[in-house]
Amino acid sequence: MLDTIALSKTLSTASVKKFNNPFESFHWDHTLDPEKLYFSPELISLYHTDAYAELTTEQIRTLSFWEYIIFFSIKIHGEKSLLQGVADRLYKQWPPEISEYLHHFLDEENKHMSVFGKFCTVYGNKIMAKDERLDPLVRQINHYHHIDEARHLAFGRKIVEALFTNYAPTWSDERRERISTYLVNYLQSTWKEYYNPSVYTDAKLPNGYALYQTAYKNSQANAFRLSASEKCLNFFIDKKIITTEIIL
Repeated sequence: MLDTIALSKTLSTASVKKFNNPFESFHWDHTLDPEKLYFSPELISLYHTDAYAELTTEQIRTLSFWEYIIFFSIKIHGEKSLLQGVADRLYKQWPPEISEYLHHFLDEENKHMSVFGKFCTVYGNKIMAKDERLDPLVRQINHYHHIDEARHLAFGRKIVEALFTNYAPTWSDERRERISTYLVNYLQSTWKEYYNPSVYTDAKLPNGYALYQTAYKNSQANAFRLSASEKCLNFFIDKKIITTEIIL
């Protein structure tokens, strides 16, 4: 836990030093560039399918827009649960240094939700930082999010390891297996949301559900999901938090 306390102090200092006010940073009167993308093509859910090869440039651009909208929507719902969980644990059992950083954590995640929701509302009417193929506003949002998330991930890995090391030895095998299964199921369900028939419909592509089935079951797409999840999975496997079979 001493390592976690030291890291929390460092991250709190960084949060203050790199404080960002998204309500002033982003210009929501920005007109999206009709020649730019919103998602890197390699990240589009249909990318590994024959259907993608048949899309026109305009269809790819439109699909990338709606996939960016659904990506933000997934993030919003995920971060709502995260905020609730963190808020419930403020000042319960932590040293003050950890509680202090949790306040920064909550503030930053709340602002992320605000930015994601604003983009969806302004440009999508519903709820990739270095890729020059993307619209400048999209790149700006990705860059802003990446800076904060780097700190959040560092804290998350450290606090999860500390808690698991402390409490897991007292758990039954059944409880440990249940937690392992829950984490794998969470990853699976999150990835399935990424392949969304309504997105294909919004992009005016026919047979949305068939496209969803084709895209999700594609072997190259499965390899992509495993590759994209590799660092996360390696952490959980290395710490013996996930011990059940992983199918993404």
